[in-house]
Amino acid sequence: MDTQIINYSFNQVTKRIIFLDFTTIALERIRFIANVSQGKIIYSFVNPLKLGTVEGNVLTLACDTSTMSETDYLQIVYNTEDNHANEATQDGIKSLLTTMKRLLKMMESNAFVDILGRQRIAVENTVITLPASYPTTGGLSNTVTNGPPTNGTTTYWQPVWSGPIDPRWTNIQNARIAYNTGIRSKIVQAP
Repeated sequence: MDTQIINYSFNQVTKRIIFLDFTTIALERIRFIANVSQGKIIYSFVNPLKLGTVEGNVLTLACDTSTMSETDYLQIVYNTEDNHANEATQDGIKSLLTTMKRLLKMMESNAFVDILGRQRIAVENTVITLPASYPTTGGLSNTVTNGPPTNGTTTYWQPVWSGPIDPRWTNIQNARIAYNTGIRSKIVQAP
């Protein structure tokens, strides 16, 4: 952040400006220095005749200051931002973003995904081998009969499983097929 330095000492004979609030300064952070009392720029990093050198907190100017006075008002603009801290923060952010990108890449599907984000799944033909007979318990058999059992009891046994698939799922699937068939029969192509 560029800041105007107001606590300084200027010696026009030695061409030195001491930055009193700093123990060290960096030449690349000095934006410009102007002698406001005389209307002259005495330091500018874009003008090779208006450069200087730094040692500690002292800037020695390259321009002629013999016509100036120690009491002249100087406008000094200096960048006080700690660039090293910003670089470390930016490196940390870059590292975090790289890690996040890697995690997102790991979460992506390795299979084919279409433009709608749907993943194609291959279903293979699998042959299910059924046993020759099913165990019977409680008077049940793998034969479904209508009506009460013939063993003379008043308890009626309703088999839930008839084969490898629960009949309730079969009924639900048949209802879905009938619904889809009914809907599709009503669809007509637009002229």
